Amino acid sequence: MADSVAPSSRIDELRASGNLPSPKGVALEILRLSHTENVSNADIVRVLKADPALAGRVLRAANSAILGLRRPIVSLGDAVMMLGLPIVRQLVLGFSLVTQYRGGSCAAFDYQRFWSESLVCGLAAQLVATRLRVAAPEELFACGLLSQVGRLALATVFPVEYSALLSQHATAPETDLRLLEQQSFATDHIEVTVNMLQDWGLPGIFLHAVAAHEDPEQAQLEEGSRLFLIAHAMHFARALCEVSFGVEADRVRLGPRAVRKAIRIGLDVDTINQLSDTLAQQWADWAPLLELPAVDILPITDTKEAVPGVAPELAGAADYPLRILAVDDDPAILMVLRGLLTAAGHTVTTVGSGKEALEAAVRFHPQLVIADLNMPQMDGIELCRALRSSQIGKSMHMLILTAFEDEEHLVQAFEAGVDDYMVKPLRPRTLSARLRAAQRLLHMQEEHERHVAEMRSLASELALNNRRLQQAAMTDSLTGLPNRRCAIDRLEQEWAGARRRGSPLSCIVIDVDHFKTVNDTYGHDAGDALLRHVARVLRSSARLPDAVCRIGGEEFIVICPDTVLADAHKLAERLRAAVSGNSLKFDALQLSCTISLGAASADAAINSPTDLLRKADQAVYLAKKDGRNVTRLARAG
Repeated sequence: MADSVAPSSRIDELRASGNLPSPKGVALEILRLSHTENVSNADIVRVLKADPALAGRVLRAANSAILGLRRPIVSLGDAVMMLGLPIVRQLVLGFSLVTQYRGGSCAAFDYQRFWSESLVCGLAAQLVATRLRVAAPEELFACGLLSQVGRLALATVFPVEYSALLSQHATAPETDLRLLEQQSFATDHIEVTVNMLQDWGLPGIFLHAVAAHEDPEQAQLEEGSRLFLIAHAMHFARALCEVSFGVEADRVRLGPRAVRKAIRIGLDVDTINQLSDTLAQQWADWAPLLELPAVDILPITDTKEAVPGVAPELAGAADYPLRILAVDDDPAILMVLRGLLTAAGHTVTTVGSGKEALEAAVRFHPQLVIADLNMPQMDGIELCRALRSSQIGKSMHMLILTAFEDEEHLVQAFEAGVDDYMVKPLRPRTLSARLRAAQRLLHMQEEHERHVAEMRSLASELALNNRRLQQAAMTDSLTGLPNRRCAIDRLEQEWAGARRRGSPLSCIVIDVDHFKTVNDTYGHDAGDALLRHVARVLRSSARLPDAVCRIGGEEFIVICPDTVLADAHKLAERLRAAVSGNSLKFDALQLSCTISLGAASADAAINSPTDLLRKADQAVYLAKKDGRNVTRLARAG
């Protein structure tokens, strides 16, 4: 899968116009800094503090995330460190655009409604991410918030033309909006969205998910893959947004569709209701923060009616032909039944007695049994009881023919397990109506059984996939080392254990020197190979109890339990020497590199694992200032 999306010439023209929505001020400076080598968290915090409203929104996002912390994040520096620069960049970008583009000159474009729906979509995507664990919740929040920004772009660049197009679409909503956009502008809002997000630095997997999220089935993504789950999660988030803002009539129609989309990614009905309720609560918290209108959004209701398996009403046998066993001691009745039912496309077997019917049922496995109430030796009621007592007869639909409609016989018939009855003489229209009722019930039953089997199979697959996803969610895909989330969890665990045992704890933060130069000079493939090489050297040179993790970009961390600062210093020097002494052969190149290291140890002045990590981060910053390829220890206090 490619990491970028090739732009069309039309997109290049839009870029050249200079009118595309773009971040300004603090957001633009953070985007610039994020592409600068050696940018530090302190640099990002310094810029963010220039916009208190934006800083407050980043803090809210950090505290809404599930980071495994036992205390709220109150420091902007902690928020930036825990979220990581890529996520901070995405959040700041989204919040900046909401602030700048609250209105415009495109008359038919509802700017407030657009941002309200975008926020709900972002919140819904974030909630789904916490359930599926396919991406950081904050990443999917940003993707959901910006997933339709191409519509805003078209309204901004072509206000008059796009207003006319939206008015046309409003009169014929069944028309594909993207098709109308392609006809008018030689591009559409999804193509514009993806290219704008690419310009802003969103990772490739999210670009492809945004490109596919309006119709992920059409995109033919690999079933169960991470991209498949992210695209379908965003698809469900968009459907949940439509339901939340819809009027009652639309919600009745859209609710079942939204539930089916959720079930597609393994969410059950109870989970869907919980997500819907939580979404309404989060919207109430977030809307004032982004200064959006205080509109009540409605949760999904009656979701149990939306579960797949309820088939539409079947018009005739051509839609759902049946295997029918007809039982009557009157050959003329059997002849009429065979003729009517065979002409309608059903498969029919006829017998003249109840005992013959039991034998035929074992061979033929009928879906519908039509039997006369009054027959010698074994009548229709006795036949029904005998069939219902067997395993094969429990699911058959039983229709009784009777020459009289007295209450006593009918009560006995229904108590024996009969499903329906029809009064003789046979009338084709009445028989057809009874058959349609039987078809609906049998089709529902068959679909239910198929659905149960699929759910069991899916449950097994999901259990396996969940185990794989849990492992993948804690592993860095490039190096195979534990990732940032895993590192934070491990540091929290080691901190708690060290405090409980009264033992020392140290950590070492590592930065690969001049890594950007390697990427710029030899390409990203060489850079990736070098990171994998450094990861292997670090892991093989560390001690057995040490946890070596990649925390982002060219940064690594080594968590050292039961280690004082002096021993952490020795270990850091050993790692530094190992990396500098091992070069990498890549194609015709012989690549070598050095690392800068910062070590810190828990002491009385350090009150949390976050503080410990910050101290080590400050130390590595000193190492880089002092010329790189050195180890620096955290300053006391």
